[in-house]
Amino acid sequence: MTQTFKVGDKVVNDVFGPGEIVYGPFNEAGGRATYFFKGEDGLHHTVSEGYCKLVQKFKIGDKVKSYGEEYTIHAGPFHGHSEWYAVEDESGRVFQENADAMTAVEPEPEAGFFKVGDKVKILSGRGIDSYIGSTVTLTEVGATNPYGPYGFRSRFGLNIYAEEVERVEDENTVTHDGVVYDLTARYRDEDGDDLRIQLVNGTPKVAWFGALPLSSDCTLKDAVDAYGPFTRI
Repeated sequence: MTQTFKVGDKVVNDVFGPGEIVYGPFNEAGGRATYFFKGEDGLHHTVSEGYCKLVQKFKIGDKVKSYGEEYTIHAGPFHGHSEWYAVEDESGRVFQENADAMTAVEPEPEAGFFKVGDKVKILSGRGIDSYIGSTVTLTEVGATNPYGPYGFRSRFGLNIYAEEVERVEDENTVTHDGVVYDLTARYRDEDGDDLRIQLVNGTPKVAWFGALPLSSDCTLKDAVDAYGPFTRI
């Protein structure tokens, strides 16, 4: 008899759904390996290994972190004394890492997606006519769909959608190509020269070496294209 699972393994049973192996393996008629299984509802069942599958913690292509380093899942899962995967580092080196030593790295939100803390202006919305034109701060963002409901706290507990709002710039920030720049901070360009960003007549302008931007100075777009990316000091 080949032991497929061990006590503590998280599995999904074809009949009872997700749960955990709590005892086994042992034999039933025909020599088939069976186990005691505890479902998420707390009930115990006798299950056959042929109707259970291990819960896969990661999939190929996932970004993970282990002991402060980031990797990409290259292959797996594999099972020995514990679940492990083949992971690849930035140099292309592939090696073994235990599943318990890794955590998933959440992807960065794509440019244009809203996030908690964004200020938005309400353009439309069914049943919230009195709020149209108001500016609010997002305190909750749909977890499964970036374009799903975006909630903000008010005494009425309103919910709004992405197509019903537009982003409003904070008075001390400006956004270009999905990057938020702090107008109170100093930055350094790719050559190591320091610069400042300021709004001049509503247009973000850039000046170098401690000077304040003037209307004749380079726009933020042109400066980033020519000397970016910029790093905050």
